[in-house]
Amino acid sequence: MLGVLAYEPSLDAEFVYDDNRQIEANQLIQNPQLFRQALRSDVWAFKADGDTTVSNYWRPTFVAWMIVNYQLAGLNPHGWHSINILLHFMVALLLFYLLRCWKLSYGMAWSMVALFTLHPIHVESVAWVAGSPDLLFSLFAISALLCWQYFISTNTPVLKHWILLFFSLIFYALALGAKEVAIVLPPIFMLLAYWRGDVSHTDKQTLINHSSDKKLVAVSFLFVLIAIAYFIIRLQILGHISKPESASLPVSHFIYSLPQVISFYWQQSLLPLQAGANFPPRIIPYPSINEFWLPALLSTVLFFVLLIISKKSRLQTLGLLMLLLPLLPALNLFAFHHEQLVHHRYLYLPILGLLMVLIPAWQSSVGQKFPMLTYLILALLLTGYTYQSWRFSHIWQDNHTLWQHTVQVDPHSAFNWQQLANVHLENNNLDQATSAFKQSIAIQTSPRSLYGLAKAQHLLGDANKAINTLQLTISEYRTDIDLYLGYQIYELYAVILTAKNQLAAAENMLRRASQELPEYQVLLGDKLAVVLYLQNKKPAALELLKELQQPALNATHIAAKMVFFRLAMLYDESKQTKLAQDTFSTFLLETQSNSDPAYAPYQKIAREYLSQLKQNP
Repeated sequence: MLGVLAYEPSLDAEFVYDDNRQIEANQLIQNPQLFRQALRSDVWAFKADGDTTVSNYWRPTFVAWMIVNYQLAGLNPHGWHSINILLHFMVALLLFYLLRCWKLSYGMAWSMVALFTLHPIHVESVAWVAGSPDLLFSLFAISALLCWQYFISTNTPVLKHWILLFFSLIFYALALGAKEVAIVLPPIFMLLAYWRGDVSHTDKQTLINHSSDKKLVAVSFLFVLIAIAYFIIRLQILGHISKPESASLPVSHFIYSLPQVISFYWQQSLLPLQAGANFPPRIIPYPSINEFWLPALLSTVLFFVLLIISKKSRLQTLGLLMLLLPLLPALNLFAFHHEQLVHHRYLYLPILGLLMVLIPAWQSSVGQKFPMLTYLILALLLTGYTYQSWRFSHIWQDNHTLWQHTVQVDPHSAFNWQQLANVHLENNNLDQATSAFKQSIAIQTSPRSLYGLAKAQHLLGDANKAINTLQLTISEYRTDIDLYLGYQIYELYAVILTAKNQLAAAENMLRRASQELPEYQVLLGDKLAVVLYLQNKKPAALELLKELQQPALNATHIAAKMVFFRLAMLYDESKQTKLAQDTFSTFLLETQSNSDPAYAPYQKIAREYLSQLKQNP
C-alpha cells in the first residue's frame, strides 16, 4: 500500500523529456514492418534513417518492451506509467523471493525489500518511462540469480537442473539487452558458485574441495561468454565501444572530478534530499579542497567502513559487490556530457547492495539488543521514504514542472535552461523561451541553444535575427552539430527563406544540406520539392519526388512519408488519377500506425480523395 501511495502521482503524469521522442516520435516501435530493424538498431536510430548509429545504446530488450507497451497502451501515458510501476513491484517481489532463498529471516528480507521499494532514489526510474531500462535490467538480473541459486544449491532431477541453468543464462542475456551495465555481473554468479549458493554461511574462506564445486565455478564462466558475445554483437551494431561526450578534455580533469561524483552517490543513497533530471557535479580542472580532497576523503572513509562491515558475512560481501559493480560504468565520466555526470537511476540496483551490507550490520550490533528501537527507526524510514518518493513523483508530472524544478536544483547548467526553453517553445510561450535560451547561451554557447533561439525569433516574426543566429550556428559550431540537429537547422533556415519569398536561396540551401546530410535526403528532398513547386518548377518537383519514393519506403521517420502525399497531389494536379490513387493508398498504408496528430489532416485528405474516387470512378 505504501508503494502504491509513493508512486501514485506518476499515474497521472505526462510523457516527459526523452519519452516524447522515444515513444511519440519513434516509428521503429510503432510500425510493425520496422520491428526487426528496431531490435538491431541503437535506441535513438529513429532520429536518423534507422540504420545510422546516433548513440551508445543498443538495448534490444528495452526496445522490445517499448514495442509491446505501444501495442498495449498506444500513446496513453497512464498505461506506460502503470506498467513501469508494475515492473518496479515485480522487481521487489522477485527480490524478496531471492533473499528468502539466501535464508534471510522473513523480517530482515521484508525490511530490505520495503526500504528498496520505497527508496526515493528510484523515482527517476519508476516515474519516468525512459528510465525503465534499470527496472528491466534489475528484473532479469534478479531472475537470473534466482535460477542460478536453485541450479547450484539444490538436488533436482537432471532435466530440471539443466533447465534452471538454461533460464538463468536466458535471463542474463535479457538483462544485457535491457542495459549494458549487466556486463559487470558475472563475478556475482561466480562467487555464488564458489559458495554453492550458501550465502548464509559466515566463513567466506572455505576452499573448493569437491570436483562438483569446481565444475560449478567452471559452468559460471558461461555468463562471461554471454557477456563477451553481447559485447561483440553490440560492437558490430554500433560500430564503437563508446562515443566519448567530452573527449577533448584532459584525463586529469576526469580523475579530479571522480571524488565529487562518488560523494554525490554516497549522499543520495544515504540521505536522498534532492530530485531532478540533472544535478550540479561538474568536470573540474584542478584538485581543490572542497571539490576534490574533501569528497575523496569522505568517499575513501565510507568505502573502508563498508569493506570492514562486509567481511562479517557472505551476504554482506555479496551486497558490497552488488553496490559497487553496477556503479562502475557510471564512473566512466568520458561517456557523459559535462553537465550530466550523475543521475539517480544509476543507483537502482546498487541501493539493494547497500541495504544488504547495512541492515545485517545493524541487526547484529543493535537490532538484537534493542528490537523496539529497530522497529521505530524502520517505521520512520518507511514513512519518510514514502513521503519523499510521493513528493519526488510530482516533479516528474510534466515537462514544465520537471525542468522548472531542475533549473532550481542546478541553475548554472546551460543544458537545464535549454530544456526549460524548449518546453516554453512547445507551449508557445515565445518570450519566456527566448529569455531561457539566452540564459543557456550566457552560461555556455551551444549549437542546440542557438537553434532554439533562432526558432523562437522566427516565430516572433524577426526573420533577420533568426537568420543571423542560424548563420552563426553553422559557421562557428559546425563540428559540434550532430546529424539530426544539422537537419533541423537547415530545415528551419529553408522555412525562413521561403517565408521571406527567397525561394532560390531556399532551394540552394536545401540542395547543399542534402549533400552534407545524405542520411536525411528524404526529409530534405521533401522540403526541396515544396520550394520547387512554389517556384513553378512542377516537373522538377515531380521527378524529385518520384526518385524519393523508394528511400521514403525504407525511411523510419514519419515525416519521410509526406513524399507520397505530395507526389499524389502532383499526380492529381496533372490528371494522373490512377497514379494519384495508388500513391495516396501508399501514404495511408505507410502512416497507418502513426499516432502523431500533426499528420491527421493529410490522412483525412487522402481518405476523402479515395472515397470520392469510389463514389465517382
